[in-house]
Amino acid sequence: MIDYEFKTKPFKHQLDFFKKYRYKDIVALNADMGVGKSKMAIDMLSFRYLEGHIDRVIIIAPNGVHAQWLDEQFPEHCPCKYEGLVYTSKRTNKELKKQDRFFLGARYNNKLHVLTINIQSFARDKGLELVNRFFRTATMGCAVVVDEASTIKTPDIKTTKNIKKIRDSYPQSIRLTMTGTPAAKGPVNLWSIYDFLKEDYMGCSYIAFKMRHTVTMRQKRKVKGRLMEVNEPISRDIFDKVKKWIGLQTGEIDCYKVEHAKNLYGLSTSNFWEIYNSKEYQKYKNIDSLLKHIEPDTFMISKADCLELPPKIKIVEKFPLNPEQKRLIGDLKDYAVAVYQGEELTVEIKALLGLRVLQICGGFFSHNTDIEGQYEVIPISAKTTN
Repeated sequence: MIDYEFKTKPFKHQLDFFKKYRYKDIVALNADMGVGKSKMAIDMLSFRYLEGHIDRVIIIAPNGVHAQWLDEQFPEHCPCKYEGLVYTSKRTNKELKKQDRFFLGARYNNKLHVLTINIQSFARDKGLELVNRFFRTATMGCAVVVDEASTIKTPDIKTTKNIKKIRDSYPQSIRLTMTGTPAAKGPVNLWSIYDFLKEDYMGCSYIAFKMRHTVTMRQKRKVKGRLMEVNEPISRDIFDKVKKWIGLQTGEIDCYKVEHAKNLYGLSTSNFWEIYNSKEYQKYKNIDSLLKHIEPDTFMISKADCLELPPKIKIVEKFPLNPEQKRLIGDLKDYAVAVYQGEELTVEIKALLGLRVLQICGGFFSHNTDIEGQYEVIPISAKTTN
């Protein structure tokens, strides 16, 4: 093993992650915002490059976030030499030449090359074309990082399907997903994320997985005009009513009372006993067994557990508005008074007006086009005084 030198000193939890997962080929980094997930990923990928395992990295992230990887994170944390490209869908000559130079350089040198792509590119086939073009230049191996991996939680959308095709086309690639702690938001979100890491990771279909971990009941619903029985989550209302009914019963609850409750609330026998044995309302079940199953490939930590992190410092910067911004806000005020005077403003209208103010403060304003109901955002020509 090489003697890896960190470019920035890791905190204890970051070092723990590095020691445990640096040699793993599939990793789910499920941690709260602010604990340094990007640094952990970069140290892992840099180590694998220096070990001679990979020389091509693709980072898939939401639009804007994908640029931050190469604008901020890699320059700060990557200890080895690399070349990077932030993919943009702009078809200008400047951008096309930049892309051609990057791919040509990737073909003829063995540096670590990093390509960041916004996840929206995979809503069409362009994202896959870029991946194939880039990975064909690899001489060692490839790695794929999906940042904000909750965006691929739905298995049936084209974006998720296209990203999973990378797994199928490059089965030897290192795969890393990064997100918050999705189990707390609902375990069904985990199926597609882990299916990207490894096909059939959960050992069942998405539908079976939802049934395994969601507390459901059979309900009669109209589906396309036909009355059908469907599985739906047990609502808190039904749970509370059954719990109240159970509390009102005296003596042992026999089979006749159970049948009465089942018919009264539309429950199955298993539904009834699930509620009967529950101390409190639960939407999900079998969470412990799920966490045990994913534990070998998962690093999960909350910000509260990272005791060595320094306290967050909030800095308020005040920038005076320039004359053009003051004029536009004055115009917006006059417009709002003229249009909404005497009316009680709805939440939607307040939000819209607030967004307009934020746009102006940020150096832009919305301008009416000739098409009804459409606007274009135009930069304010004058600069702020600071």
